[in-house]
Amino acid sequence: MKLGRRLFSLFVIAACLTFIISLTFQAAYTVQAHANLMRSEPESGAVLDLAPQMVVLEFSEALDPDLSKAKLADSDLTVLVNGPGRIDPDDNRVLKLNLPVLGYGAYNVIWQARSAVDGHITNGVVTFSIGKTGSNVSLLPLPGAPDATNTRPPGIDTLLRWFSYLAAALLAGSTLFGWLVWDSAYQAWDGPDPLQNRYATNLLRRLALVGITGLAACSAGLSFVQAWEAINGAFQIPFTQALIALLNPQNGWIFWLRLALLGLLAYLLNLRRRKGDDAASSSWQTVVVSVAILLTFSLQSHAAAAENPIAVAMDWFHITAMSTWLGGLLPLFLLLRKTELPPKVLVPKFSRLALTCVAILAISGSYAALIQVQSFQALITTIFGKALAAKSILFAVLIGLGAVNLLLLSPRLEKVRDVASRHLRTSIRVEIGLGLLVLALVGLMTGVSPSYEAVQARQRAGFVGEYQENGTRMDLWIAPDRVGENEFAIDVQGKPPGISDYQPQVLLRLELLDVSLGLNQVEAVHSSGNRYTVRGSYLTIAGNWQVEVILRQSGVNDIRNNFLIQVQSNPYSTNLKNPIPATANSLAAGKSLYEQNCLPCHGPQGKGDGPAGLALHPPPADLSIHTAPGVHPDGQLFEWITNGYPGSAMPAFGKQLSEIERWELVSFIRTLVVK
Repeated sequence: MKLGRRLFSLFVIAACLTFIISLTFQAAYTVQAHANLMRSEPESGAVLDLAPQMVVLEFSEALDPDLSKAKLADSDLTVLVNGPGRIDPDDNRVLKLNLPVLGYGAYNVIWQARSAVDGHITNGVVTFSIGKTGSNVSLLPLPGAPDATNTRPPGIDTLLRWFSYLAAALLAGSTLFGWLVWDSAYQAWDGPDPLQNRYATNLLRRLALVGITGLAACSAGLSFVQAWEAINGAFQIPFTQALIALLNPQNGWIFWLRLALLGLLAYLLNLRRRKGDDAASSSWQTVVVSVAILLTFSLQSHAAAAENPIAVAMDWFHITAMSTWLGGLLPLFLLLRKTELPPKVLVPKFSRLALTCVAILAISGSYAALIQVQSFQALITTIFGKALAAKSILFAVLIGLGAVNLLLLSPRLEKVRDVASRHLRTSIRVEIGLGLLVLALVGLMTGVSPSYEAVQARQRAGFVGEYQENGTRMDLWIAPDRVGENEFAIDVQGKPPGISDYQPQVLLRLELLDVSLGLNQVEAVHSSGNRYTVRGSYLTIAGNWQVEVILRQSGVNDIRNNFLIQVQSNPYSTNLKNPIPATANSLAAGKSLYEQNCLPCHGPQGKGDGPAGLALHPPPADLSIHTAPGVHPDGQLFEWITNGYPGSAMPAFGKQLSEIERWELVSFIRTLVVK
């Protein structure tokens, strides 16, 4: 009964902390785990008739203004604008870089973005060209560009995160084990011995202090690692400046909050020791502070990307249940060996607690997977998904071992105590080992993008496909995956067995599956490294296409694979112009349509400050910038009005408005540009 009452108390504590989470999210920004580039203006690879006045980079999360930067370089990588750019005051996910008057040619916008809370650094480049002389600017990611689905964090980063979770489990598991298991088991013992209780109390206190010290050291170590990552990109930032930026109160408030809570927990544990308070191994104060420390992990977790305090609360339930179960295994093992408390009293109480934790882990883990993975393909093709699958397998094995302890070994503790106890300790050793592997996988997962976000980031580069056969792997990139001019790249890695020099001829056979037009074969040319490329207008009709890639070399069997791609229409080609003249009548009609359909979100001047738009995330676009000459062609504005803007609340008006009305709307919103 006492275990039930204390679990209920823990639930009340959780409810209070969930309320605190809600308040925190009302006052602080929302974050994801990585600042991935969502879109850019102009688009990467765009060929513009007019030079843009500004580059706009929109990321998937709030940016650290001190370590998020952009600069402009020409085709020879000579820096033309040092930046560093500025964060949009109305949307801290947007980085803007003002440009001088640019002539014809190809340009590179080199950027670095740092997550405002988690601290991950991402880098990239957006290319565009002005005029036909720059039309050969690459539409594809640079060779060797990081792939969000398979990019691993530095080993030291994963190691420190692993140790952080291990230390957190040790400190929280020890305090919760004492409060939920040991105290009630000791009081239920027929022959209570104060010396035994004092030993257990001191042991649990020491374990918690080891966890406190380890977590403080790992948290500081992660800050140094993140500062080191910040100085090794395209922007030469002094290490001291990067570290100060990471630890200032605006960016590092969770770090300082965690250190303060760790200090408070150490103080409470030592205060009880100085007072000689051994009546109970833990107090409700130490339990509250312990779970509050776990809350700091959730405020930096992938769950924060859900923009929902419930998601963060579920993550907090998950890490608390994990720490209680896995962190309680070591105290259980040591107390079974070092105290006289009968295993038949202690083990069933821990097993019941573990069952509760398993239920919480299953529910909260399933909820997180629905948000962060969303598809089987994302599960098996990303580092995050593979780590999650391995973690789930280990979790199932741990459940099986726990069931053996509860159903087979626990009932035998009275009859054959010595044999059952020996088997039980062996089982717990295995559980501790598996628990260490689980925490290592958690450390890896927190250092990479969630599966869904990683897949989205990869797909924004265009179509991406991969195939492996006979020791050779081919990666196919097609950008953009729309009707019009496309660039194809095939990265070839590895070679068939017995071949010393593998330089295959790379052929592409393209076929529209919806209508029989026959095959179109083209050869890709070796460009650099392991990459073969070809560029041209080969995807000429929207629909389902099959692209067969063939690697051919004399004396070796062909390696070939069919890739299926759904080619989108390209209504915002730079060649597509507004067919409706901007007359007084068409502008008046467009204004009426704007007031009926657009003003509530975009506002009367198109600033994105309409009454309905204030509640949207991301906020509506500022049309006074987006409709400026050279930023977006007519066709692109028309396409967004027709089909909506991906990743936003912008609805599709293709069925609601006629084609003429949509072009009239394009004409009117061009008048919203700030003169």
